[in-house]
Amino acid sequence: MTAADTRIAPAAVQAAADRIAPHVRHTPLLRRDALPGLLVKAEHLQHSGSFKLRGAANAMLALGADEVVAGSSGNHGIAVATLGRALGVGVTVVMAAGAAEAKEAAIRALGGRVVRVPGGVTDRDRYARDLAARTGAALVPSSDHELVVAGQGTVGLEVLRDAPGLDTIFVPVGGGGLLAGVCLAAAHLRSAVRIIGVEPDRARRYARSVAAGRPVEVPPVDSVADGLRGQRPGEVILPVVRHRVDELIGVDDRAVLRAMALLHRAGIPAEPSGAAALAAHSGSGSPDAALSSSPAATAPRPWAPSDPRTPTPAADRPSDRPPTRGRPIPAGRAARLPCPHPHHFRRRTAMNRIDTAELTELITGYYRETLGDDTLDATSDFFEAGGDSLAAFQIVHRLQELLDEEIAVALVFTYPSPAELAEVVVDDLSLAPASA
Repeated sequence: MTAADTRIAPAAVQAAADRIAPHVRHTPLLRRDALPGLLVKAEHLQHSGSFKLRGAANAMLALGADEVVAGSSGNHGIAVATLGRALGVGVTVVMAAGAAEAKEAAIRALGGRVVRVPGGVTDRDRYARDLAARTGAALVPSSDHELVVAGQGTVGLEVLRDAPGLDTIFVPVGGGGLLAGVCLAAAHLRSAVRIIGVEPDRARRYARSVAAGRPVEVPPVDSVADGLRGQRPGEVILPVVRHRVDELIGVDDRAVLRAMALLHRAGIPAEPSGAAALAAHSGSGSPDAALSSSPAATAPRPWAPSDPRTPTPAADRPSDRPPTRGRPIPAGRAARLPCPHPHHFRRRTAMNRIDTAELTELITGYYRETLGDDTLDATSDFFEAGGDSLAAFQIVHRLQELLDEEIAVALVFTYPSPAELAEVVVDDLSLAPASA
């Protein structure tokens, strides 16, 4: 594949990597015993919680606008708002009626403006284009833009450089920017890796468009994978998919939920859209594969993009820590087992010291409010109380506001009771008062 085949040169992905390097994290490839033969690209450890920051950063830095408009189901809007806050850029995010309320709340918490519109993704994107044209703001689409696609492609560069012998990459397909970006990265590195796109089985616009030889729009659909409900293939993206994608697979909601549960048990807090990659692999039997996954696993907060104190993320370390879900904290436990989810790019700021009992009481209140159950106490299990990834996102966002520290949403999945969560937060962030 060359620049003559598409509107984007494969080398644009390397240019994007150079441009966004101070603003994004090189995330690890995770190995888990529960997922033999697989590597999971841990974009849930990215700033803003998803790979979307890469495309948003490349576009916003290249365009240099003071105001931007973006259409989003949630993660792209969070990414744009996160970067907008760091760069001092005004952000308006247009969301369709069915988008998750928790993600809207996160965008607003980051200082972004949110406009809700009726209809589906096509209506949302049309409104965003019109709004940008009326106001003179720069449009930063969630996927179908040369700069956004090139930025998303840096995921592929990292995967292929970190695992050069990889046979297959499974990529969830929402707007298609990540899929096209991975294709461009493979072309840039001259890799023969097999690339498989994964769509909801009722929203297979790329599969149908490739088969028809022209863009095919599908009607709005409901799916647990809310980030993959696109209706029309992108004009920038479709030629890339047609030239380089080896296969497009459809997965149903049941398979996605099974895959999400498996990832959660493996300590990877995937949302449904990210879990779709594993759902496709589980039905394909492909060996030696990488799953390009973007679960919403870190609640957003501002950070200093070029802060010299920001550490390089540690390589993924295997952990022999037994699972803690559903187990009570042993009385008088002398030491907590090591946490497998490092808190990245913590900014050391002045804060009030807080003890474990006080934090447990506060977290219990967050559980009650978020999960709508006043009977919950310090030992209540997040999962048994009906918690999901969005509820965890909301709880951790409140914790981050309280403590002015980066907290991984993965901790709620690994330490599911308020008492356990409070203990690990106090331990890991050294919030306990100093002993006399």
